Amino acid sequence: MNRVLLWFSSIRRRVLLFSLGTVILLGLVSFYSQFNAQGMLRGVWEVYEGQKLLLNIDAYIRESSDAVESYLAFRGSDALLRYSRIAEKLRSALAVEIKVPSVSAVSQGMRRNLLGLGEEFLYACQKAIHAKRGREEEQYSTEYERSQTIAGFLIQEVDQLSLEEFRTNLFQASRAYRLLGILQLTNAIMLAALLGLAILLSFWFATMLTKPLDSLAKASAEIARGNYLVELPPSGTDETERLTEAFHKMRLSIIRSIEDIRHTSEVETENLRMKALLRNAEYQALQAQINPHFLFNTLNAAGQLAMMEEAPQTEMFLQNLARLMRHNIRKLDQPVSLVEELDSLANYIYVVRIRFGSRIRFILKGFSHAANVLMPPMTLQPLVENAILHGLKDREEGGTVTVEVLAPDANGFHLIISDDGEGMESEVLQRYLDDDEGGMTLGGQSTGIGLGNVIHRLRLFYGQKDVIRIESQKGYGTQIHIILPPGAERESG
Repeated sequence: MNRVLLWFSSIRRRVLLFSLGTVILLGLVSFYSQFNAQGMLRGVWEVYEGQKLLLNIDAYIRESSDAVESYLAFRGSDALLRYSRIAEKLRSALAVEIKVPSVSAVSQGMRRNLLGLGEEFLYACQKAIHAKRGREEEQYSTEYERSQTIAGFLIQEVDQLSLEEFRTNLFQASRAYRLLGILQLTNAIMLAALLGLAILLSFWFATMLTKPLDSLAKASAEIARGNYLVELPPSGTDETERLTEAFHKMRLSIIRSIEDIRHTSEVETENLRMKALLRNAEYQALQAQINPHFLFNTLNAAGQLAMMEEAPQTEMFLQNLARLMRHNIRKLDQPVSLVEELDSLANYIYVVRIRFGSRIRFILKGFSHAANVLMPPMTLQPLVENAILHGLKDREEGGTVTVEVLAPDANGFHLIISDDGEGMESEVLQRYLDDDEGGMTLGGQSTGIGLGNVIHRLRLFYGQKDVIRIESQKGYGTQIHIILPPGAERESG
């Protein structure tokens, strides 16, 4: 059953079936009309043939009487031959007439009488001819008169039969006329029904063909307006279904292409943003340093001078400052290890201790847990610098900055930088955490690298948003918790 339905699902086969069905129905209606018309024509022809046969019988009777009379009067062979031919025709006509179907018992009785009278008539004529040949004057005269009497009866019987047939045929003609009207009405109804069916089938077929195409046109218009999520309902298993499937595949291909382009664009945008942040950080760091290479060489020369003058503290200060500057002038797009970042932070703390003395205290814990896990450069120094400049510098009693490296766990390495300084308002802190561009900064930093920049670079470097957490309360200090995920060295290397 399913295979049959599948066979009829093709538009080409449906058109063929529709056309063939219409032709067959028209042929049946035409055959029905032709069959009924042929039946009526046969009836009319039979009436005509019956009347013609009766007229021929009447003519044969008269011609036979004339031929017998001519022979009896002149005894010519031509008259005898003519009689023989006409008598044979009369016998044949009577034999045909008796076989004609009668529409009534009266007609059938008349035909039997007609056959009997015809045989009597021919017998009397034959006896008259034989008597003439035997020169029996009285007998042929008697037989001739008898034949004429029978001929009169025959002609009268033919007329009565013709009249009876006419009456019967008149009734049949009236009935046939009524049947003809019914036939015409039936044909008109059948043609109207066939026409209505053809119109309904045409409308159904046109709807079946155009509805999926209309859906495709509407879907195309939606896609042209940018709505690629439009869905197309299934439209069967014919050619329109294959067209719908091709359209659906095209729509999915467009969606995938747009998603690929969007993803590529987002990746490129993030890369450009990262490069812009790095360039900005490099620029700000270099801008904060007056010709760093010149200063680096000058510091080395000053360190050598301090050593020659036997000033060990000055020499140590200059060496730490030189190492700090060597670390800071490197490119910011190259990752560094946690060990390198902590070494640079130690150099920075040494320099700051010389500047602030005992007002700023530093507590360094767990540096032995440090490993070669990679991280963005210039990450720890700006955070410690923020703690000093914005949390402790303006306090008369100073404060403490704690940098602690915890032992690694399943989440990676944990770095905690805390101070007991002024802290930040929650609104300010939230703006830093929500800054996706990394452009927020706190004024007065020597490096020029803002807290927002550090947060954004950490998130971009590790691809995680919770890589840094900050807790701060106004008047109670700030704590920054950095999580270096496990495998960072492998991912970045």
